[in-house]
Amino acid sequence: MDDVSMLGAYFVEKHALRNRWSTPAIEAGAIEALLDHDWPGNVRELENVIERGVVLTGGGPHHAVGRPNSNPPRADPSTGMPSMRLRENVQWVERETIRRALRSCPKKSQAATLMGLSPRALSHYLAKYPSLTGERQTGGQ
Repeated sequence: MDDVSMLGAYFVEKHALRNRWSTPAIEAGAIEALLDHDWPGNVRELENVIERGVVLTGGGPHHAVGRPNSNPPRADPSTGMPSMRLRENVQWVERETIRRALRSCPKKSQAATLMGLSPRALSHYLAKYPSLTGERQTGGQ
């Protein structure tokens, strides 16, 4: 938590430079909001929030990075999607598809084939989502 202010300033500059924009100012309340957040995703989550703030400023030198949105809009429950954030939805669909395939196939290679993946690609996804490694009910490759 002691590094949030410093990291926030670093990420603002990094993402402004990446977009070839001048570095925007950070609103006074934004740092307090960053400090009030628990950051369960650690530095990566902090960087994502800062990057979004920089992009939303539109690149002008007079724009300021505002308070992070700690409560993203949730999706309509009838859609079955967990949120309105594309990345969250894509990850959810990936995990759910893999979970179902692993439960329905006795071997990982069969689950990979069912999903149209190579066994190596499935291994990549299992490394990406380690909570899925215990999903298979029977053993075997």
